[in-house]
Amino acid sequence: MTTLLLRPAENASLDKLPTNIIDILGSILETLARNSGLIQRKRKVTIDEVVRAWVDYLCIPHDKCKYTLAALREHTCNKLGIHTESTPYHNCVSREGVQEYVTELLSILFGVIAQSFDRGGASDRIVRRLAKKLHVNDIVAIDGMELRLYPRCIANLGDKCKSKTDTTAAFKLHIAYSILNKKIVYINLSEGTGDERENVEAELLKGSLVLMDRGYESAELFDKLDANNVKFVVRGKKSRNGRVISSYNMSSGRALKAQALVGKDLKDLCKIASKKSKDVDLYCDTDGSVRRVVAMKKPECSRSKTPYGLYYTNLTRDVMNGEGIYLLYRIRWQVELFIKGLRSGSSLRQSINSANETINILYIGCCLIAAGLKLHFGAKVAQYRLEMLSLLKVMREPLTGLYDWMQARVDNMCRVTIYTREQAILSQMKKFCERKKASSRDQKLNKDLPTLINSILQEIGKLLVNREGALLGNSPKTA
Repeated sequence: MTTLLLRPAENASLDKLPTNIIDILGSILETLARNSGLIQRKRKVTIDEVVRAWVDYLCIPHDKCKYTLAALREHTCNKLGIHTESTPYHNCVSREGVQEYVTELLSILFGVIAQSFDRGGASDRIVRRLAKKLHVNDIVAIDGMELRLYPRCIANLGDKCKSKTDTTAAFKLHIAYSILNKKIVYINLSEGTGDERENVEAELLKGSLVLMDRGYESAELFDKLDANNVKFVVRGKKSRNGRVISSYNMSSGRALKAQALVGKDLKDLCKIASKKSKDVDLYCDTDGSVRRVVAMKKPECSRSKTPYGLYYTNLTRDVMNGEGIYLLYRIRWQVELFIKGLRSGSSLRQSINSANETINILYIGCCLIAAGLKLHFGAKVAQYRLEMLSLLKVMREPLTGLYDWMQARVDNMCRVTIYTREQAILSQMKKFCERKKASSRDQKLNKDLPTLINSILQEIGKLLVNREGALLGNSPKTA
């Protein structure tokens, strides 16, 4: 397993941190390469030139058959105006230290992008307000995506690229995406059959709230998160052995007087939840732990065949009620959009056919840089207001003229030239990524982030009202 830890940009090997994207893709690329020892003397091809050419190629969608090492080499040579054999090119992209170089570059790039979003509008403020109400430092959505490889990679990589089927080869990316800071916290690269639960870096998530799907349900993982002071909301499965020991009001979080659910197992709870939502404490027979479980009846407009959802959480009822837990989980849709965008718009549908893990990591890193650039330009078009930005559309749209824009900074051209080329890129993005308001369907299914977070804050408001009512002796209904 390989971990690409995007550490804080302040820890970078630079005397002064850049504040502009164009500086990173210009002189900073070469500076980082020299600091890491990847450039020691003038060569036919250097790693910073390769990164610029690869990012330019990956920002424009191609047929999946064109994502090969040969196609990337040809594009690089065309942009550099040289004719080179495969040996110097291959030596450049497979040298030791490339992984650290890519990681540091991504850390700086996404750090600058996150700072640009900090200028933002209402959506940025309400996300921070939500984190404060939940007593967490960050809200992180975690998910995995399978990265398909060419079938012949099975022979090249062996067990390193196992997939769920014997006829295909795959890696798996495990991505932790910060909803609050709009950047990647870490990325794990494992074989296609890698266990999602083993790839959660709990030590890096201290003080955060993490949102995960049903593939991450595990008593061991829950204990690990508890030990690292990590709050979580995880979608669960009904196959877990356990029985209800107490039940609570969905809105107020107060214990119900009529404990009719006590003694029922999880399957019985699911049948009841298909008609009415429940908030209970569940005793798990396998490990003897007691977990809070919210069994939520899904909206009628949902396309899901299952009429309910199970959600495990360690958030206390005085912080968030049952209805709010369901809404919190819906925030995880943001990482789904990010991954969908990576698949369709940043060329990360499959890796190149290389048995060298370093080359695969460089390819993945360049795909993420391409995605970061699209996010940056989309943010500029939307005037740094997340509510006006369609994340999926931004990732899917091609960016042309990117290499000329980057090269203008490398060649120290005048600011007017750089500005003109940047405006040409922004004009492309403006046609596609702007939106006026969320669709009615997205609002009903709680997929619109600002609307969703406002709904969660309303649930927190209900808790405060119920708490004040209890102090005044006006106890709310518990049935």
